[in-house]
Amino acid sequence: MSIAKEIAPHLPYLRRFARALNGTQASGDAYVVEMLEALVVDPNSFPRDVTGVARTHREAIASVAKKRPGLVLADIQLADGSSGLEAVNEILSAIDVPVIFITAYPERLLTGDRPEPAFLITKPFQPEAVKAAISQALFFDRRAGRKAA
Repeated sequence: MSIAKEIAPHLPYLRRFARALNGTQASGDAYVVEMLEALVVDPNSFPRDVTGVARTHREAIASVAKKRPGLVLADIQLADGSSGLEAVNEILSAIDVPVIFITAYPERLLTGDRPEPAFLITKPFQPEAVKAAISQALFFDRRAGRKAA
């Protein structure tokens, strides 16, 4: 698949994210245009292997160690019966990364016993809700990074 076909469906979200980071639509659009122009010059600069899917605790830890993601989408109940919460806690002990839980078991997170997640989406979910949460998580993660720098 061409880069244009891969990126085209995401342009509205790129524009929204860039606007949120820069404060105005014009400034955000300028950044998106620069990004698109850079891709035209060097299509190989677009990483195509940035995502990983893990069904178990062990796979999640291995994937994070290999790819060092900028965002983690996690479930509470993993395919092997292990806890997604435990996997996320282990991941967070190794790297600082925003996490969004998408789960059919929100009550397992909202107990007050441990730190509760900033981003929680319950199943069944709407794709727009996930996209919005991703935008917010990345926006606040970037802002937190700027303040610390």
